[in-house]
Amino acid sequence: MLIQAYLFVLIFVAFVGVYRFRQLDTSMKIISALLVYTAIHEWVGQVDPLFSDFRLYWLYGGISAAFYVLAFRNILVREKQKTLLLVFAIAIAAIGVVKFFSISTRFPSAFILSSILLIVFSALLGLFALLEKSDDRPLYQNVHFLMASNIIVYQCTFFTYLGYFNTVMSSLGNGPLIVDLHISFSILYYLCFGIAFLLPQKSPTPSVNAFHL
Repeated sequence: MLIQAYLFVLIFVAFVGVYRFRQLDTSMKIISALLVYTAIHEWVGQVDPLFSDFRLYWLYGGISAAFYVLAFRNILVREKQKTLLLVFAIAIAAIGVVKFFSISTRFPSAFILSSILLIVFSALLGLFALLEKSDDRPLYQNVHFLMASNIIVYQCTFFTYLGYFNTVMSSLGNGPLIVDLHISFSILYYLCFGIAFLLPQKSPTPSVNAFHL
C-alpha cells in the first residue's frame, strides 16, 4: 500500500511540474524533467527484468545525479564553479551509461554513494550562491532554498542507506521498517518539490545580501 502511495505522489508531482513547466525557472525545469525520468524509472523497475541485475541503478544514479548538478549549476554566479559542476555532471552520467551496458550482479554501493556526495556538494554550492544574490523574499518563500534544503536533508538521511547496501545492510538486514521509513520520507521529499513548483518563480540578481528569516 505504501509503495502505491509513493508512486501516486511521484507521478502527481511530476505532472504538476509538467503542467507548470512554462512558469518554472531553468533550475526547476531541470528538476521537473528529473521527476518525469524518475517516474519512468520506477515504472520500468516494476515491470522489466533488467532491474534484477542492478543495471538500472547505474543508469538512474548517473543520470539523476547529472540532473541535480545541472539544476544547481544554474543557481551559481561564479563561472569556475559552473564549469566544475558541468564536468562532474558529464562524468557521472557517462559512468552510469557505460555501466548500464555491462552485466552487473552487485548493487553499485560506491557509485550511489559518490553520486549522493556530488549532489550534496552541488546543493551546498547552490545555498552559498543564494547568499550572493539579492532577493526580498523570506527564505521559506524562496524556491531555490526550498529545493536545496529538501535535497540535502533527503540525500543525507534515508537515501544514503542505499549506498551501504552491500556492507551495513547485508549484515543488519534490509528490514521492513527501514524500507517503510525510506518510502515515507521519499513521499515527503517529492511533496516538497510539488510545493516548490507552485511557488512564484523569480530570478534574483547577483549581490551580496542576507536573506530575511
